[in-house]
Amino acid sequence: MRSQNRQEAGIAATLTGTFLFDADGAGIFTITVENNAQKAGLVMRTGASAAGSATPATRSQAFFSHGSKNGNLKFEAVAAGTGGNVITLEITAAANQVFALVDLTSDDYRIDLKCDSSGKPIQTASEIMRAIAASVDAGAAAFRAAINTTLAPGSDGSATMERLASDATHIMAASTDFNGGTAATTTGAGEIFLADQGYEDGFPANSFGATVVTAEIDAVADGTAKSFTVVDKPTKGVKVTIVAGATGTWVAVTMVKP
Repeated sequence: MRSQNRQEAGIAATLTGTFLFDADGAGIFTITVENNAQKAGLVMRTGASAAGSATPATRSQAFFSHGSKNGNLKFEAVAAGTGGNVITLEITAAANQVFALVDLTSDDYRIDLKCDSSGKPIQTASEIMRAIAASVDAGAAAFRAAINTTLAPGSDGSATMERLASDATHIMAASTDFNGGTAATTTGAGEIFLADQGYEDGFPANSFGATVVTAEIDAVADGTAKSFTVVDKPTKGVKVTIVAGATGTWVAVTMVKP
């Protein structure tokens, strides 16, 4: 029965990323390295606000402090790369307001939520997603071409959004920035180390090289993947190292066992 273990990490310029896997005694398995640009985004969450980072080493997206977790949405740039970092979003509330998607400029967008007579939003997060998908407003096509909308992690979409304590006309302040978009750059050479001890043993230095063959990974161009099938004696632990390019990159490494 096939099993798969996937790990992702950003690697800052010229530094090395390390990925550890448990091979569980397998002697034949495939390691795939993917080198991809990342999409900028904005995630609503419960709790304190936290600025995101546009550096490949963290890929953290911007976060917006919100109320109920089930009213939270995730907004992500359609296109990967740094271009999405210029997108901004605003979400408003007003008495008897009807739902609308507004294209303010080429990179700035606004969602006007449907509200009751007191200005309280009455659409759940799931209903907002459906309204975005069905909208025929003048700004709808531009919004959908630039931004994908999904439920935020941990949200089931059943709650309505809550207004800011500091501003009853907004759920999300004007010009809230997207970030976290990164451009991939070609990696340097890396290596696959095989160990006869498991990764839980901390990979002592003497468990590599002489005990089992080490395979070199050639540079992986941005936007591409490379696979390596490892055939050797039964292996317990695997360490994959990847060297970042001149400006850093985001790498995903996957082990597939039969």
